Amino acid sequence: YEGMDIGGDTTGLITYMRTDGVQMAPEAITAARDAIAKEFGPKYLPEKPRNYTTKAKNAQEAHEAIRPTDFMRTPASVRQYLDADQARLYEIIWKRAIASQMQPAEIERTTAEIEAVNGARTAELRAVGSVVRFDGFIAAYTDQKEEDSEDEEDRRLPEIRAGEQLDREAINATQHTT
Repeated sequence: YEGMDIGGDTTGLITYMRTDGVQMAPEAITAARDAIAKEFGPKYLPEKPRNYTTKAKNAQEAHEAIRPTDFMRTPASVRQYLDADQARLYEIIWKRAIASQMQPAEIERTTAEIEAVNGARTAELRAVGSVVRFDGFIAAYTDQKEEDSEDEEDRRLPEIRAGEQLDREAINATQHTT
């Protein structure tokens, strides 16, 4: 917050970090949108900037959200000046701030029912999960807790079409009781 030695200059990488504010200054939103267009392309930009407000009754919001002071200062460009923990923290702050101004992801919940035939033996298999139609903000940031989730409803499936011949990569036997 108070500054790091970046290329011989003392540079503050993030805004004031002791805040519960969720809003960003208009010029920061513009800078984030410019970085999104450069790093991800125009299809990741919503038509209008996104503005957030807190729902907490006790929120003081005296300061804006924690965000990079310069969105063009990507995590990769400052990594060499930071230790591992600082680099990971800056990357989280940068990615979350960028993701907050990106298009939503388009995710379709689906169930794939698969019939596996081996000679006279047939097995009915079922996979439940989601297919990403457009990654949107996920291109910048995915919460690690969500990524590690083994919840059946959150499992990512590849895009498949009805009647498509599938190649077996792995078979995992699980039993579910209802």
